[in-house]
Order: sequence, then structure tokens, then C-alpha cells
Amino acid sequence: MSLPRIVTQYIDAMVTDAEETLTPTKYLARHTVADLEKAVAEASLSAISDILAEWQTLPQMLDHAGKIRSVFTSTALFMALQCDRSDIVSLLLSTRSTIRMPVKEAIRAGHVANFQIFLYNGWDINEQVDLDGPPALGYAAKYRHLVSWFLANGADPNAGFEYDTALSRAALAGSPETVRILLSHGGDVKRGQLLQWTVHRPESTCEVLEMLLKRGASPNQIEFDGVLPIWTYLQVLGTPLHKAVTLKKRDPVALLLKYGADPDKQDTSGKTARMMAEELGLDSIVSLMQCETLCLPRL
Repeated sequence: MSLPRIVTQYIDAMVTDAEETLTPTKYLARHTVADLEKAVAEASLSAISDILAEWQTLPQMLDHAGKIRSVFTSTALFMALQCDRSDIVSLLLSTRSTIRMPVKEAIRAGHVANFQIFLYNGWDINEQVDLDGPPALGYAAKYRHLVSWFLANGADPNAGFEYDTALSRAALAGSPETVRILLSHGGDVKRGQLLQWTVHRPESTCEVLEMLLKRGASPNQIEFDGVLPIWTYLQVLGTPLHKAVTLKKRDPVALLLKYGADPDKQDTSGKTARMMAEELGLDSIVSLMQCETLCLPRL
């Protein structure tokens, strides 16, 4: 069954409009996107201002609010972030339509002044960068100077998705000192399934694990509280001990057992960490579990 002719004409018109909107050179009297990028590379505020002023006179380049569509200025903005030209960042943001600030790009650039400009332009420092993820502080956890700035400007270590907070990302990738700082700023060990993230650390795993366990993080909490999110690649959810066994990390296993992890607690498929260790042939870990009550005083 074919669509009515008037419907197909309407769809064709919409497609044509969309294609033309994303082709700025058709509507530019003199300046192209490449010209703007060149002006940013040369740090020429006057040239940038001239280009933006011209574009603001072209209705096809503007959104419904009269701002320049971000598709035309995004690359130039990323360049300005990288070059630590907050004055150019400010100029570009003042004229463009912005749904979200380019937070990840600004974190990679690492310049605090860029975030000052974001705040000035109405950015909420605790908004999630991605759906079901942490705010900017979580993505900045590897950078101590950014962490300090974020906290000084109202960033919340507990903000973000229930199972993926700023503190969660610090537990995964931040230095032990960064984790301590976030805890001292009100980080909640009962939120963000911190031990699950920590077990994946490439280094200082036991140091961060013990820091969190001493503050009351549960070693027996099932990941996502046993409810499989529709977007996850995981098929089975278990405790931090299950995860440590799967990753064959003996020392974290020993530490989790010391703080009360139950080797016989089942994951969502019915397997225990003890069963997994036996199946994987991890004899040293199996031995740890067998003598847990004799060799490891539980805390």
C-alpha cells in the first residue's frame, strides 16, 4: 500500500530541508565553517565575531530561538576548549544553540577556565552527562586539579545514576587520594555499588576496597540489586566477590572475605563465588574460602 501523494511530498520536503540545514555553505554569503575554524586556530576574536555576526543574519542557520545551530560551531568550540581560549569558548557559546555543554571534551582538554564559562552559561554541574551515568565530576575523577575545582564549585560526589555516581567512577579510575577526598566531601558508600567498580581497578584495588569496606560498603550486595537493566551486556549479576573471582584477583577476594563477603551467596543464575572458583580451577582462592572462618578474622 503506497502513501498518499501529499504525504510523500511532505516527507520529501522535510528531508530536503534537513539536508539543506546541515549544508551551511549554501547559505553563507562569504564565510564557511572552515573559515570559522581557521579564525579559532589563529585566535582572531575579530574574525570570529565577524563570522558569527554574519551567520546570525541568515535564518536558515538559526534555530527557533534565533541562535546559531550547534552543528556549525561544534568543531570550532572543541578547538577553543583544547587551546584553553575561554574567551573564544564564551563567544561561541553566547551565539549558538546548546542542548548540552561539551563536558567530556572540556575534561579531556583539562582547563578549569572552560568550566567557569559553562557555569556562567547556565550549566548545572551535577547534571548527568549521559543517561544512567555520572555527572562531570565522575568523568574528571582521574584529574586531581579538576576534582578540586568541581568540589569547590558545588559538585556532589553522590550525584548521578543510582548505580553509577561520581564516587563510583573515582572508585574505578581515581587515585586513592581522590577517593578519600570525595568521601570527606560526603561520599556515600551505600550508593553507586562502589565495590563492584573498585574490583575492576587496574591498581591500588585493595587499598580502595578496604577504604570503602571500613566505611560500611556492603560486600554482599548484588550488582544492580539483582535487577538486570535492559541496556546492559551482562547476563548474570553477582556480588563483588563473584566479580573478583571472575577476574582472578586473589588479594581482593581475601580482603572481601575478611570483611564478611559470603562465598556461598548465589548470583542471579544460582552460582556461588565458591562454585565459580572451583570451576575456574582457582585453587588458591578455593583454599581461601575453605579456611575463611579459621584463617581470616571477619570484620
